[in-house]
Amino acid sequence: MSISPTVLVADDDPAFSNRVHQLIESEFQVVATVEDGQALLEASRQRQADLYLVDISMPRLNGFQAARLLKKEQPDARILFLTVHEDPAAVAEALAIGVAGYVLKRSAAADLIPALRQVLQGGRFVSAAVHE
Repeated sequence: MSISPTVLVADDDPAFSNRVHQLIESEFQVVATVEDGQALLEASRQRQADLYLVDISMPRLNGFQAARLLKKEQPDARILFLTVHEDPAAVAEALAIGVAGYVLKRSAAADLIPALRQVLQGGRFVSAAVHE
């Protein structure tokens, strides 16, 4: 039996994080769930994950700030934003940081698992609803 890829979830909405966990648990192992960007960095130092699933709008450090710092500490970290922000400028900033995936929360049911698979294979994924 193969080991499921590990995911660390960072989102300040515990109910949404729980739904994400339920959505991906058939293929991925959620190793930690945190509610802000600073907690994401602290958790990533204790338990590196195969993929980091990060919201943009979080307290203490937002997703952009946390992703920049995480990439400095772990240059090969695979980060996927799961967000409500549909602004093409936000997508461009995310990709410039080195974020490999950008999924809209409203598209999560359809896009999240394919996005996680693609990012884990070294690819890039942006929800079709967002135009770069």
